[in-house]
Amino acid sequence: MLVDTCPQCSSKMGAPLKSGRQVCAKCGWSSGPAKVSANVDARSAAPPQAGLGGLIQKLLRIVGRTISYGFTSAQRWFSQLIESGKQRRSQPGKFMQSLNQRLANLEEAIPTNPDAPRWMTPEAAFKFLGGDPTNLRSEISNRKGNRTIKFNNFKSLASADDFLDFGLEYSQERRDANKPCLRWRSPN
Repeated sequence: MLVDTCPQCSSKMGAPLKSGRQVCAKCGWSSGPAKVSANVDARSAAPPQAGLGGLIQKLLRIVGRTISYGFTSAQRWFSQLIESGKQRRSQPGKFMQSLNQRLANLEEAIPTNPDAPRWMTPEAAFKFLGGDPTNLRSEISNRKGNRTIKFNNFKSLASADDFLDFGLEYSQERRDANKPCLRWRSPN
């Protein structure tokens, strides 16, 4: 039965709801009692069971939620993995540039002439000349034998003439590029 005015406050009533009830917008009066929805979950409507049945029911809910959480976490992880893969693929130039740089460094380190001396770090050159870089008291002598030097002072030498005194060729460009910068120079 449709009502044009509210019996409580006499205000005009609106169109009926999908359930057929009419509700006053001003005072909240309703034309009929609220019906319980048929969509209510049976688990929430049913009282919790006691004993073994209730325990099994709770365990099944826990297992179901754990599996659901696991699937959700796996989906999130896979989506993050795919996103990071897309970001990596979007920068192929940097990867190729780094590979080219490594290849160039390797080609420089490999001598083209098998008789050519190899480039050494200051540590390797100190060992080559008979010293021990790990021993603080270890010293090496120059070619003439009139000068001895410890490793800490040897690695801080910065001029080609200082290294030439020990029979080594020095490359400032290689040192600036953080590459081995010393090689043996045979006595002439």
